[in-house]
Amino acid sequence: MASLYDLQMEILDCVDENGELLDIEKFEQLNMEIEKKIEGLCLWVKNLDAEAEAIKEEENALKDRRVRKENKAKSIRKYIQDFLNGSKFETPRVAISYRKSESLEILDNAVIPDEYLKFKTEVNKADLKKAVKGGLELEGVYLLEKSNMSIK
Repeated sequence: MASLYDLQMEILDCVDENGELLDIEKFEQLNMEIEKKIEGLCLWVKNLDAEAEAIKEEENALKDRRVRKENKAKSIRKYIQDFLNGSKFETPRVAISYRKSESLEILDNAVIPDEYLKFKTEVNKADLKKAVKGGLELEGVYLLEKSNMSIK
């Protein structure tokens, strides 16, 4: 099957240098082939769009399932952590241990110096945490010690 370009070139061959049609029947046949070709391409585009939309819907459905599973695991993890209250737990198949970590907590009323701001409104927590650990005291900013559970 010829491409649209090839069909267009054949149509030009049906016309002489004065713009007169040399073969009206071939000219009409080529125009019908062009219409069929364009229609086929348009139908292909519609199919591709429909497939892309179906894939997008499936992605969203999978994302929703993933988020539900993550939330359920988080909820169960918190339930176990609250129940064990920092106690270790081990069986042949699982082991629960804890490691200490720190996170920087910033209250809404905290006044952060400009040197610790990434942008005008975003705090550079990593640098500010280092400074607070080094002794910087700011109202509304403190280190919070946490215990993170690890299931293996």
